[in-house]
Formats: sequence, structure tokens, C-alpha cells
Amino acid sequence: MYIVRYDDESITPSMVGSKGYYLTRLQGMGIMVPQGFILTGRAFLDFLKANGIVHILSDMPDDIEGMRRKSNDVLEAFAKLLLIVGHQLKTKMVA
Repeated sequence: MYIVRYDDESITPSMVGSKGYYLTRLQGMGIMVPQGFILTGRAFLDFLKANGIVHILSDMPDDIEGMRRKSNDVLEAFAKLLLIVGHQLKTKMVA
């Protein structure tokens, strides 16, 4: 399951994180919450795996400088992915 609605009572914090979980609880208590949905943690992890990013995160260094380098590696991977996705969307729009 990648997408859940706020009114899904089976949601747990481990599925959607604290913010998503508490939004569902607030709505369940009758408090107005903007309409929307929540992407699950599984969706994010599968996205990272499918796009070759998860391996970058698997070996985190212990030192600050190593973490900075690793952060830059992650940013570069996401930037490349955004360029690819943007190109694919543009190609589909033109076709």
C-alpha cells in the first residue's frame, strides 16, 4: 500500500510517520483537516530502491565531513532523477 486516506483507521505511525498518523487521529476526532492523502514509508523506500538511491543511504559515515559528502551524493542523485523525470514528462506532453 503506497497511498492511504486520512480516514483509514488501520494507519500506524510506522506506516506513515508521526505527522501523517496524527492528521488521521485529528480527523477522527472531528477536527477539520485539509483533504488529502498520505504516501507511506514503503512508497518512499520502494522509490529509493527503484531509482538506485537506497544504496547511497545504506552506508552512513560516522564523521561530520563524511555525512556532508554523503548528503551531497544524495542531492546529486535526486537532481539527476528530477532531470530524467522532467524530460520524460516533457516528452509525453509533446507527443
